[in-house]
Amino acid sequence: FAELAAGLDIWAKKLRANYYPTFFNEQTGWLAGWRCKNDKLHDYAFITINGAAISNGLINDAPAKAIMRRLWEEAQRVGMPDPALGIPVSLWPIPDDDLSEIQHGFPFGYYGNGGLSTAQARHLVNALYRVGMIAEADYVLKRICKSLGEAVLFGGAKSGVDGRCWDGWPCGYEGLMTDQFGILATALDRYQTHARAKPALASL
Repeated sequence: FAELAAGLDIWAKKLRANYYPTFFNEQTGWLAGWRCKNDKLHDYAFITINGAAISNGLINDAPAKAIMRRLWEEAQRVGMPDPALGIPVSLWPIPDDDLSEIQHGFPFGYYGNGGLSTAQARHLVNALYRVGMIAEADYVLKRICKSLGEAVLFGGAKSGVDGRCWDGWPCGYEGLMTDQFGILATALDRYQTHARAKPALASL
């Protein structure tokens, strides 16, 4: 394992030093999804991509907080649905030129083009906690956990409930994706201390 890990600390430092200047979009105030070979930023308000970068410490505290605040405000402006069914892949429509061919011709909100999913929701919630947006993070986390507890986010093979349109209609294909459950790690981090502090029923 030591051989596999050799140089990773150097790579991590380079990644952190270059991530923000490479992907920050001055026109929107948040991170773009990618920069193509033509040196063009492709930015459709990818709320979970920004969340992943921030929750993993790639962005310094001050710009991280500004980014999450802008994205949250944009989510409210565009009418992001109740997060009980997941978080949009993007807040803005993605044109066919930036989508895989199988996604062409479908409207915004369908699967990879802004569809709802809990698969990457943990990144958004963790980022909100990291920048101190506790109320917003708690809101998203509680809504998703409620749906998980009620088995709303579970489905059989090809049921499509791993992805939802903004009106709640299934638009996925697998029915169940294992990374949907990543949000549970966030929930445990947030609430296990409170749970341990509660007195046992026998002592009441």
